[in-house]
Amino acid sequence: MSVLQLLIAIAILGAGISTGLLFIFSNTVMPVLAKQDEMHSIRTMQAINDVIVNPLFVLFYMGTGIVSLVIFVLTLLGDRNPFLLAGAMTYVAGVVGLTMAYHVPRNNALDAVDAASDAGKAYWQRYQREWTRWNHVRAVAGGMATLLFALGLL
Repeated sequence: MSVLQLLIAIAILGAGISTGLLFIFSNTVMPVLAKQDEMHSIRTMQAINDVIVNPLFVLFYMGTGIVSLVIFVLTLLGDRNPFLLAGAMTYVAGVVGLTMAYHVPRNNALDAVDAASDAGKAYWQRYQREWTRWNHVRAVAGGMATLLFALGLL
């Protein structure tokens, strides 16, 4: 097994785990929060945002982004496998990039609101709808990256 093959296997595992997490948020967590009153939903999401960024999450989620970049460079310098190039770009842009550019600022804004205030409740309504919509995009991007990496390994 080559170093590139090992990195691809690691990327498949990391992208798959990250995609599962994103899918669970879109399919379960956010719909449940949408059924709760705003104050409890805000407090729950604030608690999730506080707990989710931990060493294991960073290892899989961001580590897969780093591995994807290494795969991209090695593939560019090597056989230029289009599946690997597309998989790496899809994970980095569609999962990590979207997270950093779109979701993190909104999470930070939600963390700053008073869950009991009218302004906080109004923010939640927009946050929940828009955050979830773009989380669907991240989940699809993660799934596509996983598939592309697998196809590139074949």
